Amino acid sequence: MGSGSSNLLARFGTVDNLTMSYSGNRVTKVTDSAANTTYTGASDFYDNNYREVEYEYDANGNMTLDFNRKIMGVVYNRLNQPVRIEIGGDTFVENMYDADGTLRQRRLRQRASSGLPTIGGFFPADSIDAEGYHIRVTDYCGPWETVNGRLSAIRIPGGYIEGDNVYFNITDHQGNIRQVWNASSGETVQDNHYYPYGALLGESASTEYVKAVARTRQSEISTNQYKYSAKEWMPAFGLNLYDFSARQYDPILCRFTSPDPLNFNYPQLSPYLYCAANPTNYSDPTGLAAIYNSSGMHVGNTKEGFTGQIYIYDVSEKIDFSKYYEYQLSSLNIYIRKYDDVANLLSSSANTAIWNNIIFHFEGMNIFGEIFRINRIEGGGVQYKEDWKKTKFWGTVFGSKTGNLIYPPIIYGSINFLDKYEGTVENIASTIIVHEWYSHGLMHYGDRYYDHHLAYENVIKFKELWRLTTDNYKSFVVDRWRYYFRNEIIPYLFYYILEQVTKFIG
Repeated sequence: MGSGSSNLLARFGTVDNLTMSYSGNRVTKVTDSAANTTYTGASDFYDNNYREVEYEYDANGNMTLDFNRKIMGVVYNRLNQPVRIEIGGDTFVENMYDADGTLRQRRLRQRASSGLPTIGGFFPADSIDAEGYHIRVTDYCGPWETVNGRLSAIRIPGGYIEGDNVYFNITDHQGNIRQVWNASSGETVQDNHYYPYGALLGESASTEYVKAVARTRQSEISTNQYKYSAKEWMPAFGLNLYDFSARQYDPILCRFTSPDPLNFNYPQLSPYLYCAANPTNYSDPTGLAAIYNSSGMHVGNTKEGFTGQIYIYDVSEKIDFSKYYEYQLSSLNIYIRKYDDVANLLSSSANTAIWNNIIFHFEGMNIFGEIFRINRIEGGGVQYKEDWKKTKFWGTVFGSKTGNLIYPPIIYGSINFLDKYEGTVENIASTIIVHEWYSHGLMHYGDRYYDHHLAYENVIKFKELWRLTTDNYKSFVVDRWRYYFRNEIIPYLFYYILEQVTKFIG
């Protein structure tokens, strides 16, 4: 099909041999002529129905029925995210999101009347609720994940903590988690191997189910469910979907279960496609990019506008980047590089030119009641700091040595931050505008009054930028907030109470 959708799909050898029928861009029927696999953990398509129409959709194009998976109904919220999935009449997956679409809780419920749940070992032993359902509730609170009220894991950059053990992920060039190893024992506890579109090859998935049926195994098996593109894999009840936050992805049929909300920008592609039907060259595309030259001059944006990844293009040939999407840049046969890869080769003036151009694009933004203007920074922009040690990223001067406040504040930066998080438009804007300019420069939060943690708290609270920052950036900010909060909270409360008493007496 011209939109990039496939009519035939085969996995050798032979796992699947699928024939797909469509109504427009929507799959309506899938037939598998291959026999079902018998080995544990295979991402095999199970052809459980022989209707003429096996998939149904709502008016927004979201899949609501999947007879092959025995999905009898899906309810979506206003952001087209699934909030309730009914499977087989007595099994439910219920998701709760906050206002910006971030997953906060996932509830798995299965009627217990038939004895043990069909996904044996998945539910905690004490998890039958008052209605007679096995229940597993996972709460997501920043890096912390709890299961039925008990701490299950703490997500850290590059891995996670579970119990007394620290685990680190080994990823490939696309960010897919290929191995998990125990940092204490040095043992590899998970090996993941994928088909190009993300389907798992088998038992290496090490799911809860695999752990339950392999109890005699002497070595440890990881229960990590973050796999392809570092997204959460959902094998419960045979769903076998990845949670991509805004949508859920089916790696077996190589398509999302809901249409791309930005599809109006590229109508030549099916709105259900993954990576423009080219997952070998592209990882999950943001479709978002800003382009500069090596002098720091802004030379254009991709079709979606000024946001996301930053690229450096320094060839005399003029290109209208607004005709392309980010995922197409690598196919243009031009010398274009990611900012993160070449920032250390750019001059200090080029780096500051890029940073200042980024924040200039946010002129007029309302930050908790303060209107951002670049002329509200001393010198009309951020200055480069050449002699900082590697642990110093950004800094704001808002007070003199004699204790007098300085306005406008002076803001410094260096490329050292790239060791911790990516140089994207939103990462840089959030840091300079919300953290440095507003929190330090105007509110004067800092180490002196033990309220530095509030600067990181503001970054998290300013959702307009926060929701578009990268996972590494979010982890960095949360970690720094936790560090300062832990060390400042007692003296901060002391100074706060002293200030209130002084006001009362005065």
